[in-house]
Amino acid sequence: MMKLFYFSFLILISIVVHGQERLLRFENTLKTSTSNITGVVPIVNEKNNDIGFFVLDTKHIYGYKISSNFEVLDKIKFKNKRRAYKIIVGTSITDNNSYRVFLSNKSNAKFGFIDFSFNTGESTIKEFTIDKDERFLQTVSQNNKFYLLTRHKDDSILFVYTFDSGSNMIKNTIDLNKINFADRQGNPTTLSYLLVFDKDIPKIKSNTPNSIDITSSKIKLFQNESTVFLTIDKNLKFTQVIEINLNSLEANGKFFKKPTLTKAIERSNSFFSDGHLFTISASNKDFKIEIINYDSLKKVEELYANKESDIAFKNSPIIQENGFYTDYRELNKTQKFLRRLSTEEIGISVRRHNDTYKMIIGSIEELNYSGMMSMSGFGAMQIASVGNFSLWFNPTFMAYNSFSKTKATRIESILDINFQHRKGEIPNNVFDTIKKYQQGQKNAGYTIFDYKDFIIATDYNTDTNNFRFLKYSD
Repeated sequence: MMKLFYFSFLILISIVVHGQERLLRFENTLKTSTSNITGVVPIVNEKNNDIGFFVLDTKHIYGYKISSNFEVLDKIKFKNKRRAYKIIVGTSITDNNSYRVFLSNKSNAKFGFIDFSFNTGESTIKEFTIDKDERFLQTVSQNNKFYLLTRHKDDSILFVYTFDSGSNMIKNTIDLNKINFADRQGNPTTLSYLLVFDKDIPKIKSNTPNSIDITSSKIKLFQNESTVFLTIDKNLKFTQVIEINLNSLEANGKFFKKPTLTKAIERSNSFFSDGHLFTISASNKDFKIEIINYDSLKKVEELYANKESDIAFKNSPIIQENGFYTDYRELNKTQKFLRRLSTEEIGISVRRHNDTYKMIIGSIEELNYSGMMSMSGFGAMQIASVGNFSLWFNPTFMAYNSFSKTKATRIESILDINFQHRKGEIPNNVFDTIKKYQQGQKNAGYTIFDYKDFIIATDYNTDTNNFRFLKYSD
């Protein structure tokens, strides 16, 4: 009896320590071929929390419809019709309850979508292209709908493609030529010029942990319900923000001045979170962070440090590491941290959790690995994959896999709800918990995605052909 109690106690402790709970386990009974699985696509129905879970191999796609109670409601087998499309750029759910997967070719010039219907048991594909004078920008999913964003190659014009439940595509034009855009030197320019060298704009979810690898990008896309925010930090002295309303398909622009320093700014960036813009400026002598209410444009707080003193608002050492949990060391002087900030790609990441904000400030240095292409910042993550499967369409999984490609230096800080520094140790976040439990998971059936107020990780056992859905939270 005592042995049984002890065994149960160990299981309970394991679940508590790892913050992990099994939600579902099922066998991929539809798969009878020997083809290797190349990836999985989870699609969450935002209206009823059902999940469409699609398993891909080279010949077939196996679809499972899973209820919000984590029961398999339906399953069906489709032929793989991806053809030349290698990149999944987004998903949606149509009014007739078909799950739709959007794809593109490697150049993001040709697109298609596949409808998977559990009602009819059939899949249909529709192909389309964008005009020759357009360039792909990013995609957004909201309330089961999919939006494809492109830009004009020369002017300050955006195009938003929307899709109905049939095969109809509607092209909407947003003219931004009345907004005053400025280049790095402050000279008037077009939106197209600012974006011309940024082909891999990260799509960031600020409610998940984000590494400096991603947030050091000079152009980022954030989403807050039905509003999209495109932040542009090409100029050292101000941040330009394009705000796009997905309901009205109208847009406007805002300018936010960066913090001033005792000497010329050498690096700067910004991050949008919880209705505030967090801006940072750095030189080799000092750095400053200003927190600005996005709607009122008013500064609500600032944080400052210089090379002569310790950083009063940090809750961690100055950490330098090459990849996630590897080659870890600590720097003992603020001056060394400032040297990094002022010469490398700088970034700031902020995530609200309950009544606190966890903030990461740091910079990245490009690393060259033998046998691999040179990688830096988010540009490396566009081609990131598990097996042969692109991670583009899933920003949560992209953020989770963004820790290992660069040499990063950072500090971490905790702020209260009023942006005042709160002392204490940095708690593990949900990604830390997943990494600890899932270390070494590389199979193609492995992914993570947002669900309600927690994260689901899936894994796949090739011997038993079983999938598991595991719940993780902070």
